[in-house]
Amino acid sequence: MQLSITPGQIRQNNRLLVYHLIYNQKRIAQQEICQELHLSRPTVAGILVQLEEAGLIRKEGVMESDQAGRKAAAYMINENYRIAVGVEIRKNEFKMLAVNLYGELLDNVIITLEYHNADFYYRELSDAVRDFLTAHDISHGQVLGIGIAMEALLSPDGEQVVYGRLLENTSLSISAFTRYLHYPCTLMRTVNCAAAAELWASPDLENALYLSLSEHLSAAVISNRSIVSGKHGRNSTVEHLQMRQGGKRCYCGRSGCMETLCSLSSLLEPEENIDEFFRKARGSDPEAAARWADYLSRLSSCITIMHMMYDTDYILGGTLARYLNAEDLQILYQKLAVFSPYTETPDFLSISRIPLHDPIIGAALPYIWSFLGSADL
Repeated sequence: MQLSITPGQIRQNNRLLVYHLIYNQKRIAQQEICQELHLSRPTVAGILVQLEEAGLIRKEGVMESDQAGRKAAAYMINENYRIAVGVEIRKNEFKMLAVNLYGELLDNVIITLEYHNADFYYRELSDAVRDFLTAHDISHGQVLGIGIAMEALLSPDGEQVVYGRLLENTSLSISAFTRYLHYPCTLMRTVNCAAAAELWASPDLENALYLSLSEHLSAAVISNRSIVSGKHGRNSTVEHLQMRQGGKRCYCGRSGCMETLCSLSSLLEPEENIDEFFRKARGSDPEAAARWADYLSRLSSCITIMHMMYDTDYILGGTLARYLNAEDLQILYQKLAVFSPYTETPDFLSISRIPLHDPIIGAALPYIWSFLGSADL
C-alpha cells in the first residue's frame, strides 16, 4: 500500500522550512523566503503570520536595498522564545548559565557552595536556579530544560550516576533535582558538555576524539556529530588506562593511570598558578621548561595509545587548550613519531577552536538542538 503525504504534513513541513531559513539567515525578507524555498507569496505570508502570532518570529526594521521604493520588512526569529539552562557542579561551587536559541549566553553566575550528596544541597541549588530564572524574567514556559554537568560517569539516559568517585555520589538519581526543579533535567558528563560546545561552534566537525586537559583528564568521542556515551556510559574513559606500573596513585585507587600523567594536576604543583607557570615555561626558567617538555612527552605517549585504538582527529581542549600553540603541536608530532610503530601523518591534532568558550554552555545546547529539530515547532 502506497503511503501518501497529507496536506497537513505539507503545511507543517513548509512551516519548518520557513522557520529554519529565517533562523539560519538571521534576517530575511518575505520575497527572499519565497525565492529560496520556491513557495508562493500567499503560502509564505500565511506562515509568517502564524509564526509571528505564536511568538516564534518578529518583524525587526526593514531590509537594506539599493532599489528605490518601499523597503521590505525584515523577519527574525525571537531568539528568546525558548531558553535552555546549564549547571555545573563542582566540589566547592556550582555554576549556572542560560542561553537563547542561538546558543548565545544570556548570563552566568558562580555560587560558592560545598558539594554534599544530600537533600539539603539539591534543594539549595534548585532554589538558586529558580532565583536565577526569576531575576532574568524567564518564565516557566520559556525553559526547554536544564542540563546538569559533573565529573562523573552517567547512565546512557542521563538519569543516574554510575561512577562518581570524585564527588562521592555514585547512584545519584536525576530525581534528586526534579523533586525541586519542575523542568526537564538531564545529568551530563562535563567533558561531553565541552564536546557539545565544540560541535556547536564547528559546523564542519563530524568525527573526533575530544581530549579535555583540565584539572582531571577526560575524553569524549564525537561520531557523525553525535557524542557517543557507550553501552554502559563508560565510552572514552581513557583517564583510567594504566600506563605505568606503580607511580602516582589515581583517584580511582590504582596507580599509573593516564589521569596521573596527562591531567593538569599532573603538571602543576599544589596551589601553583597556571598563568605563572607558562610565563616561566615560555620564558627563561629552565625548571618550568623542563617540566613542560616532560608533560608533552607523557601526553604524546598517551595519544599514541589512543590513536592506535581510534584513528581519527584529536581535539586538545580543556583548561590547557588556551595555553597550547602551534610549536607545542609540532613537538607532539615529533614525539609521536618516536612512540608510534607507524609513520604518523601530522594532520590529526588540533587545538580547540573555542578555548575560552564556556564548556557548560554545552550542558544547555542539547535542549536547543532538540527544539530546532522538533517536527512540532
